[in-house]
Amino acid sequence: MHEDYLPVEWNDNERMRVMLGAMPQPKDNVAHQARINFWTAAVIRWLMSTKKLTFTLQDAQRAFQRGTQQPLCLPEILSHMHKKAELVPVTELPNLTNSEETWLSWGNRIFIASPSRYAWTSLKQAVGVNILANISLVSTSLLESNIKGTHRENLIDFELSPKPIDLDALYLMRGEKLGGINNMFCVVEALVRQRRAAMTVHDQTTYVKFAQLGDIKAPVITQLDLAEKRLYNAQQELETRVTALTQDIAKFRKEAKEASLFGLKVKALSALRRKKRAEASLELDLKKADNVAACLLQLQEAHMNKSVLGAYQVGVTALHEAVAGKGDEAALTMDQLQEVLEEVEDVSSSLAGGVGQQEETIDNLEAELEQLMTDGKTQASNTQDMELPEIPASNPLSEALLEDMSSTPLPSWS
Repeated sequence: MHEDYLPVEWNDNERMRVMLGAMPQPKDNVAHQARINFWTAAVIRWLMSTKKLTFTLQDAQRAFQRGTQQPLCLPEILSHMHKKAELVPVTELPNLTNSEETWLSWGNRIFIASPSRYAWTSLKQAVGVNILANISLVSTSLLESNIKGTHRENLIDFELSPKPIDLDALYLMRGEKLGGINNMFCVVEALVRQRRAAMTVHDQTTYVKFAQLGDIKAPVITQLDLAEKRLYNAQQELETRVTALTQDIAKFRKEAKEASLFGLKVKALSALRRKKRAEASLELDLKKADNVAACLLQLQEAHMNKSVLGAYQVGVTALHEAVAGKGDEAALTMDQLQEVLEEVEDVSSSLAGGVGQQEETIDNLEAELEQLMTDGKTQASNTQDMELPEIPASNPLSEALLEDMSSTPLPSWS
């Protein structure tokens, strides 16, 4: 067996006989360090090649099995990597590069948490307890690399539309690149720990929301976000259903026509009844789709109006600071400020109207449709009234050809 992640010395029997053996004693410093360097690099290369974020000691032993021999020193290698914080159990995932780490939390991590973990690990090893048996481990460097890549790509995807996304949709977008669903869960949980993402469960669906560029605080998934997400999902489902019903109506109409041509009256009537039911369902779904679209439009306008009002408030604050301590210019600036406040009142009054006042009535829509139909009939009648030349009784080209042939003498055959 030969895999891409295996060391170049893998086919060297003498070299691998030594490397697959037990861990040298620490007093043999050169051999001990050489064994650590060899297997640490091999483990990292294996994880990168196979896109593994989580693994167990047993997984590593199977990956580096050479014939019937497994590396006897792997438990000590993984324990060493754990002491150096290169590997951590999934249940003890740190915040890694937490940008909001305070001096107090930094001191706790450096002077208390790390030495305590090192001492506890050493104690367990001294009494012969394998602390890594049947425990899922994570490479901190690979995890951080995946976190940065996932966060950067999702910033690009959602920067203009920072909305929650369900994990199923996220897996379709990122799961294959991350190497599987377990890796994706690990990355998302780490982002949540770093306050660069938020996660919540709503109606048995897990949603995640990523922080955007410039965000200082952790993102929050609000009830408004969830409502907007559900409305968007409903809109997608209704659009799919409307498309299917439209195709069914066309199919039933075709079936009814074909059955009528063959004299199958019962079959034709059955197809027409199904067409009527599909048309009734289509009408209801179109009304639902209009309502959902109107709700989404109102939510989008509410977001926009909130941003506009926030910008006005910032402008008012800036004007207050600008006029402070400038007595002579205060009067002129306050006049400008009054104009801004009046504009804010105009925006507020326009918000109170909502979207519903601009809705077209059914009568207006029907009148417009009737006008379109009238225009179509007028164009059709104009086409029918056009004077076309009469069809000739005989083909002039054929008559000319016959005259030509009759006037031409036939050749004599001798």
